[in-house]
Amino acid sequence: RGLRSELNADLTWRNQSGRAALSGTATITADPYTEPATAMVRVVSALTRASSEERRALPHWLGDTMLDVTLQSNGVLTLENSVGNVDMVPDLRLTGTMSDAGLAGSIAIVDDGRIRVSGRSYRLRESSIVFTPEQGLVPRLNVFGETRIGDYEVTLRLSGPADAIETSLSSN
Repeated sequence: RGLRSELNADLTWRNQSGRAALSGTATITADPYTEPATAMVRVVSALTRASSEERRALPHWLGDTMLDVTLQSNGVLTLENSVGNVDMVPDLRLTGTMSDAGLAGSIAIVDDGRIRVSGRSYRLRESSIVFTPEQGLVPRLNVFGETRIGDYEVTLRLSGPADAIETSLSSN
């Protein structure tokens, strides 16, 4: 719900050195994601749980399937909800195995996006969401925003893994 899009995939499942492998490209159409922030929190929570030992319950033949799938979009992906209005460009690869999947790469956040924190709107600059295979499917945020409150320039930084985000504010 909230995502009105399509996923087109060109995938190949083959035997590679005596082991099953799934490779290819999956492309999502660039339609806005409008689900409320609470639903986004549930997705992050599900991804965090999915990165734990509990997900190893797949049959052995399926769980051992190696993954090498490029994830891309056919344009800029947009998030429009109560938290912000942000355009993003993914550069991701699904790696690992079916039972121990991970993402490698990043999602660049286009400058001049807006997020709202504590009733204030912050303009985003040089922000990204980074994925490393050793973190499974849990992203690491590197978000930098700016706003003006009266005569003060206020800087917001959100950093760290999505399940333990650190927030810092500074001003002149």
